[in-house]
Amino acid sequence: MKIMNKIYSLQEARETKELYTGDFRFNLQEGSFEAVLLLKAEGTAGKLRAFFLFQDGRRIIAPAYPFNRYMGLDRIPIGTKVRLTYMRSRDRVYLTEVEVLDAELPPEDNRITFEF
Repeated sequence: MKIMNKIYSLQEARETKELYTGDFRFNLQEGSFEAVLLLKAEGTAGKLRAFFLFQDGRRIIAPAYPFNRYMGLDRIPIGTKVRLTYMRSRDRVYLTEVEVLDAELPPEDNRITFEF
């Protein structure tokens, strides 16, 4: 099955065996990482789940929320190379910035930052 450039619904993600995401983990390291966006799917309570292949080979899931405009991930096409920045806040590491590295988006859309 070819992954489509869309946000899969919860029902589609559950029903489509080719969308197996069990080997994706949360990133627990601070820093900036280059990655490719592999898949986008709805989460519970209005979340967006974005699935990435990091340059070092890790398969990472990153939740994004409506209150921070989904970090712009809802507008980034599948297959786009991005730089993800994670920072520690209290006891957790959060995705704080998404920078598009190789897609043709308007310049004002190339960097989405969220402050905690």
